[in-house]
Amino acid sequence: MLVGAGQSDAFVLSCTDAPLKASYGVRGLNLHSGELQCGNMFRALDLQVPPNITHRRVTEGAYYVLVMLSIPGVSSSSKMLAQGGLTGQWIVGNIASADLRAGNFEHATTVSPYSPPDNKAGTVTSVLLLFEQPAGPIEFQLPTNLAGDATTGEAWDPDSWDYRGFLRRHGVGTNPLATNWFAAYPSDVRR
Repeated sequence: MLVGAGQSDAFVLSCTDAPLKASYGVRGLNLHSGELQCGNMFRALDLQVPPNITHRRVTEGAYYVLVMLSIPGVSSSSKMLAQGGLTGQWIVGNIASADLRAGNFEHATTVSPYSPPDNKAGTVTSVLLLFEQPAGPIEFQLPTNLAGDATTGEAWDPDSWDYRGFLRRHGVGTNPLATNWFAAYPSDVRR
């Protein structure tokens, strides 16, 4: 997913060899299930609840953080994207390996709640990134809103969020263990 030397602030839409398994429980465009398949499309209004996320290739006893980013106006894997166009959509940390295998985030830390794709925003691409937390559970600094209320921590502007800076501040590397992506289009568009 990440682009190599000389382009540290950009990445290309792609999936890892063992993609992060994610399912919305609704049918995608021309699909028989709601399973994400590295670039398939869904109606934005069908994605109002977070997807079920699982991954089998985990280290026993390890903890993980899931970051979901959205990229307005992009629906092609051939596009390279700059950091500035990414917005935060969902962040969950301290996901135990057994819980990740089972798709159970009940005991994890929701750093930022799921925000479904905006049906009025045109086509929006969502990228799911899974990272291992090398030092175990993290005491996350929960983001504040731009006015600074809610919790203490970094200012949260979901429209210009630096996800790599967030990961670095919490001791997590910036190379994802597993990825997946999909595009959501406005429900009134016929495809």
